[in-house]
Amino acid sequence: MSVKNALKSFLAENLSTVVFAAVLGVLIGAWNIYISFHDDGTVAGRVVNSSGAGVESATVIVAEKTLEMLKNQQETTTDDQGYFRFEGIDMVEFIIRAEKPGYLEMKNRSYHLYFKKQNFHLPEPLVLERAQ
Repeated sequence: MSVKNALKSFLAENLSTVVFAAVLGVLIGAWNIYISFHDDGTVAGRVVNSSGAGVESATVIVAEKTLEMLKNQQETTTDDQGYFRFEGIDMVEFIIRAEKPGYLEMKNRSYHLYFKKQNFHLPEPLVLERAQ
């Protein structure tokens, strides 16, 4: 049997396996390319008041969430429009919250990422309500 005939026979018997392996290889390659463009560890978002206006100079705290405790706490301050940005966050699961004197304490918000150092923009702003 020639090599050409052997190859034809192999493909005829194992076509679904070969196609599955090819598709899997393409998906793994695409995932690795995605990760390489989204692995700076940037976590960004906005802090607003109850009417939706940005809260300037609020402290935003992020900490890694483990099974037993919170660790690696980091802080940053919002700009004049209420936006904040962390760089180099090497966490998969974390909590985030904002605080500022004159505002009520907010509950921690928890997020779970797909991989360490994944770039992430909060889907909703952190809301601080004024104390009365």
